[in-house]
Amino acid sequence: MRTMTVAMLVLAMVAMPVLAQDGGGTPPADPPKKAEPPPADPPVDPPVDPPVDPGDDPTAKLPSEEQVRLKLLEKDAREKADSLKKRMDAAKTDQERSAAIGDLASGTNGVVHPITATALLPYLNPRQIRAGLIYGDATIGAAIDGLKKLPFDETYYGVMKMIDANRTNLDYVNKLLPIFGEIKCKKAIPPLIEMMRDKRDGRIPQCKIAIQQLARIGHRDAIDQMIKELEEQDKAGINDAKGKERRSQLNKEVLDALEKITGQHFKLGSDWRQWWIKNAETFQKEKKITPPDPGGDGK
Repeated sequence: MRTMTVAMLVLAMVAMPVLAQDGGGTPPADPPKKAEPPPADPPVDPPVDPPVDPGDDPTAKLPSEEQVRLKLLEKDAREKADSLKKRMDAAKTDQERSAAIGDLASGTNGVVHPITATALLPYLNPRQIRAGLIYGDATIGAAIDGLKKLPFDETYYGVMKMIDANRTNLDYVNKLLPIFGEIKCKKAIPPLIEMMRDKRDGRIPQCKIAIQQLARIGHRDAIDQMIKELEEQDKAGINDAKGKERRSQLNKEVLDALEKITGQHFKLGSDWRQWWIKNAETFQKEKKITPPDPGGDGK
């Protein structure tokens, strides 16, 4: 027993320095860790407006003043064309028809538009429309007067269609030709030249009217054939009755037309030819403007 007590004392003495070194008790707990602040949000750039697409701009889609004007003009022309057809269908006399056409094509109610030309063209027809209905001179004359105010392709093609359908009706065709001169229709120059050069019997009056319309149009494309006509007239011999007739009837008309178009004055076809040889490359032609060289000095 004594021996066990001594052993226990020895063990206690051995353990005491270790306990003293460790503070004599349970080591203190680690201090609580300080909470770290949450990471800050990355800086946000201010919003940038996307580039404006003109196609997305509501104001860009609005019609211009000119577009609005043209739309209103077209609407007015359609309404008047519809009104004309109703009046023409209801009309009983030539005077009523000519009055209806006059209201559409002239005066304060006149509308200058291709639709107006299209509406007038049917009333040029000199043939029977249906049983008991033939347009008289007053109706056709009113349509002609109206078309003289309408310088559109619709006018040219519609009038040419009537001419082609009635070529043997010379008086009628001659009434239509002044439409081309009045609207200065360049497209009509080839058929007018053909009529001017027509040497068949009885065509002198039509030749004269064609020459007059070419003069009113005033374009260079008629000059060469007019000079050719003069040259042939100048060569007409004593025994050339047809050539002599053309010279007596048409020579002054051609000379006046050439002078009106060119501002020049000659008496003979040969003199006109010499002038044309010298001036054909420049007369009534716009000067070509050479664009500046991007690599040059601009001089």
